[in-house]
Amino acid sequence: MNIFDKLRAVLSPEIPVPPPADRNLSSAVLVLLSDRDDPDVVLTTRSSTVRRHRGQVCLPGGHYEPRDSDLIATALRETQEEVGVAASQVKVLGTLPARVTVPVSRSTVTTVVGTWDGGGSESGGGLRVVDPAEVSQVHRIALRTLADPQTRVSARHPNGGRGAAFDLPELFIWGFTGHILDTVLSLGGWERPWDTRRIVEIPTPFRGEDAPTPEDG
Repeated sequence: MNIFDKLRAVLSPEIPVPPPADRNLSSAVLVLLSDRDDPDVVLTTRSSTVRRHRGQVCLPGGHYEPRDSDLIATALRETQEEVGVAASQVKVLGTLPARVTVPVSRSTVTTVVGTWDGGGSESGGGLRVVDPAEVSQVHRIALRTLADPQTRVSARHPNGGRGAAFDLPELFIWGFTGHILDTVLSLGGWERPWDTRRIVEIPTPFRGEDAPTPEDG
């Protein structure tokens, strides 16, 4: 039995194509897992110069473009543009059944799940920052690390919102990305019991606050 079989069984095999009326607000991200006995997931830190989600830890992905045949193509294209992994290197397993609307951007996001060979290196493989204006760092985090009960916390935003999060030595993962990783751990059978009452305030550098606009000044 392959370690991804349980996850694959609950993913949707359908190829999502956004209806014309929704294309301007449609996005896709890729949960890119290394096909190893001890799999890891690829994450990025958004540059401090981007308009939205700056400094936040995210999955590679972005907005649908007319040249994309579907939202899986969007996720694969954005991944190559952000971290250098070509679509030919990715084996798509499917998409998470539910699309999620992100309130900040009002974008409806499709989550694509795929595997790759990991690039042949424990230190990062073929991953790289392709566009420093958009991505400042690329990370590979083992699923066992994310599933560790000592890593798991409930994040509390200054506005009062709470959600699943991961508190690592140099990273804090929360929000949409935290929700998706929490879902993948659960669906794939990697989740371990953890104390959901452990509440942590989101560190300021990872809040992903929008850059000020001229009108704000």
